[in-house]
Amino acid sequence: MRPRIEERFFCEASANLLGMIDKQLLDILACPACKKPVQPETARPGEDVQGWLACTGCGLRYPIREGIPVMLVDEAASGGPSND
Repeated sequence: MRPRIEERFFCEASANLLGMIDKQLLDILACPACKKPVQPETARPGEDVQGWLACTGCGLRYPIREGIPVMLVDEAASGGPSND
């Protein structure tokens, strides 16, 4: 069974972001707000970041700038459409 387009896109996007962020680091990073795991997410057109680490719990998205995840609640965006 072939994955849906969204799943395939997410897998490709995750692979690109994982190239920026070490897999071991990603495994230990957690959302500073709710302490749940984060997962890579691609930046949307017009966003001034390389990507995001999205919380699987509260939905906050932490920016990745110059290959570095900025894990500060004050820098996070909500999980909805781009509001940063």
